Amino acid sequence: MFFTNNKRKSYLIDKKLQLPFIGMMVLIVVITTLQLLGYVYYFGIGNLEAEAMRLGIDADPITLSFIIVQQKEMLLALIVLLAFNSLLITFFGLLFSHRIAGPLFNIRRFMTNMAAGEYSKDVRLRKNDFFQDIASAINASLASIRARNDHQLSLL
Repeated sequence: MFFTNNKRKSYLIDKKLQLPFIGMMVLIVVITTLQLLGYVYYFGIGNLEAEAMRLGIDADPITLSFIIVQQKEMLLALIVLLAFNSLLITFFGLLFSHRIAGPLFNIRRFMTNMAAGEYSKDVRLRKNDFFQDIASAINASLASIRARNDHQLSLL
């Protein structure tokens, strides 16, 4: 293996890649939830009495107050759901982004070592990481370079 210890030491490997990715995912959850909250408020709490009158429903105060209480509880539940989903998306976004940022970090470090003259180790990625094909291509190129160097050394 190129790196002997595959345990994560940092949750964010490449902040420039991972933070915008996770932020975009959380933003999608927030926008979707806010749209739903706006819909519930507009067609519920904010417009309840006028809508009841438009439909010809007797808008007695007891019924309206019961519906308003229910809708406020639903709004609270949606806000709690927003917070929970944001945490969930952050967690899974971090896990998913590790499958991208980890290999990029590994390949970048490998190429830096290779530029410094280190040709003895191959690029190794974790089983579920992305960019396996790139790592294989780099390793094939490196094998070709090693073979060419070995051949040239044997001629001396």
